[in-house]
Amino acid sequence: MENKRHKELSDKFVEMGKALISESEETGDKVTHHAGGYLVFLAGVILDIEDCDYVTQFCGMFSAKKIMDRMLKNSDTDSKSNSSSKIKSKDSDEMSYEDFIKKLSELRANKGKPPIE
Repeated sequence: MENKRHKELSDKFVEMGKALISESEETGDKVTHHAGGYLVFLAGVILDIEDCDYVTQFCGMFSAKKIMDRMLKNSDTDSKSNSSSKIKSKDSDEMSYEDFIKKLSELRANKGKPPIE
């Protein structure tokens, strides 16, 4: 089922995206070019609720990974950082995706407090 408002938004996103891409071709600004591409991408996504849900989940996972990466990086420079020590693997600086999700779930379940081991 196509929602009229969603179609209007999609059309606006396409126009904004095209304008940004055109601008970036003149200026050589890659960030503006990517932003235009993102808007065109979103124009298609918002027309389907399942696509919206998938992209929302992906963005949440991407954001969580960026936060976790930053926390791990900070733990290398600040050994007193409690939040980073909660998720840093004892055996390695790298962890699998499954371990990452498990650690993140533990933190959420414990409201940010490390699990008792």
